[in-house]
Amino acid sequence: MTREIALDKTEIVSGKPLPFSVFDPTRKLLLAAKGQMVTDKMREALLRNGLMAVMDDADVDAFNERSGSQEARSPLFRLKLHYARASAISRSGFRVSRDERSESYTCRVVGIGERRGLLLTAPAKDDRSYVAISEGQNWLFRTFYATAAIRFTGAIEKVLFDPFPYFHVEIPALVEMRHIRKVQRVGVCLDATIELGAPIEAVIVDLSSTGMRIAVDDGIELQETQSFKIVFRFTLLGQLRELRVHATVVRSQGNADPLHPQTRFYGLGVETQTEFDQLLLHAYVQGCVINELDGLSKMLAG
Repeated sequence: MTREIALDKTEIVSGKPLPFSVFDPTRKLLLAAKGQMVTDKMREALLRNGLMAVMDDADVDAFNERSGSQEARSPLFRLKLHYARASAISRSGFRVSRDERSESYTCRVVGIGERRGLLLTAPAKDDRSYVAISEGQNWLFRTFYATAAIRFTGAIEKVLFDPFPYFHVEIPALVEMRHIRKVQRVGVCLDATIELGAPIEAVIVDLSSTGMRIAVDDGIELQETQSFKIVFRFTLLGQLRELRVHATVVRSQGNADPLHPQTRFYGLGVETQTEFDQLLLHAYVQGCVINELDGLSKMLAG
């Protein structure tokens, strides 16, 4: 019996045989199959494609034993597993503070309560230590969502520590929303390849028709105003599409996710090569927006 597994691209090593067959998302066999020796040219071609691995059950067990725990795999692969398992709402981040003048901290939505409330990770400092938060306190919450800046003061209903530190916040009847973006931005989890000399693996974690936010391994340093091509794939109307866009680094966000300290984030401005590509990207983003509207925006709008 065969199974599809999440593929860590660090397993594709020049000069070594593949432990699995490699397919694209349409299950088309790519350049290399199980046991085939990987050349430098073959590896570069494989890294430019969205990939999936197909293994027999016995091979899966051997692969897991060799790879060890998830913590032993590459930081970018761990981030991809986390973001891919979570819904788009789980990547909605808030800055929280006690009031307008207090220091603000980062927390992330991990769910929606049965009543009018959100479940968020415990607020974290820049050094990734947690901030004390107690039931009954009122905190100020601020975030960007789609095209709007959102702000509200909410009461902490419950604080829990298992399976990780998180809390429940009650959403007030009045939520302030101020539209500041011209185009909508959505949370995604898409494999991408930066074409900058040797291919660099990246994960797109949010996307609009004019920009994106990417994660790369911590050792990859990009400079503001640096330009390159970035290639990524997505499914639209049941068909796999590939886009190659021109990207420019707008800002470096550093190690912005405390749950993934060994990955670095960058904000990019993008330009499509053709009007048709622009329409494809816009259609994909709008489809994601529709899905998200069933979650966070309905809760905030009441």
